[in-house]
Amino acid sequence: MGYNKLKNLKGICTDNDLLELIKETYNDIRKNGICIIGKDFWKKGVEEKDIIGGRLGQLLRAKLQKEGGIAIEADTSNIAFTIKLLVEGKIQMVDPHQRIEGEAKECFSNCMELVDDTNSIYTGYGLGEIRDESGQIIPNQYVWTPHAWLVSKRTKEIIETTPTVWKGYFGIHVKADELVDMWRTPIDPINAAAK
Repeated sequence: MGYNKLKNLKGICTDNDLLELIKETYNDIRKNGICIIGKDFWKKGVEEKDIIGGRLGQLLRAKLQKEGGIAIEADTSNIAFTIKLLVEGKIQMVDPHQRIEGEAKECFSNCMELVDDTNSIYTGYGLGEIRDESGQIIPNQYVWTPHAWLVSKRTKEIIETTPTVWKGYFGIHVKADELVDMWRTPIDPINAAAK
């Protein structure tokens, strides 16, 4: 199984080796679910987690840099989600088709509150505007940052739930319970429980 190979990865491997492991691990994720594999990953040592997370972050940055933006706030703390995002993720360089104004910087909560039978939750990264220290938008400057949004089931159009201006979206469909479980899983459950 690809996931078992990924769990036991020691040292640095080539990008091609890592991509092969990602493809194999993706099949494990489809079989076992994002959340189960994500939690099991934390049983690894810090060095191995840093190596795998760092390499996945490099692949994610390379993919998103092709689409623009001056920076990428890559979060690879949920390894299973990152792998699924790299394999299944779709990039849409469009403005949202509809806007439902929710709370600023609360995209995940907004989506949980606003999801219904007519739309689905997507999560990944949004290419969003940058503001200076005074809160003013810096023209033509965008950054990829973790984000969630809704998509109409009927039209497949993006429904934005925050006031931020987004120029692009890169993500995957997730069920509400998967999103909640990703929130509830602390950055490092083993060390967090020891504190």
